[in-house]
Amino acid sequence: MDAAYNLARWLTRNEQDAEDMVQEAYLRAFKFFHAFRGVDGRAWLLSIVRKHLLYLAAAKSRRMK
Repeated sequence: MDAAYNLARWLTRNEQDAEDMVQEAYLRAFKFFHAFRGVDGRAWLLSIVRKHLLYLAAAKSRRMK
């Protein structure tokens, strides 16, 4: 999905990191698809991309301390 890559690219400002994030998001979406109860799969996937970036940023911040 181009929207997931575009969001990841915009958030990371790095092509390789964006590709990695989208790949991770697809893996997470596949793993937790049974728990999906919504109607809009696109919004759900974009939410996974955004939350994964927040998780990575928090983990990086913890390592820096």
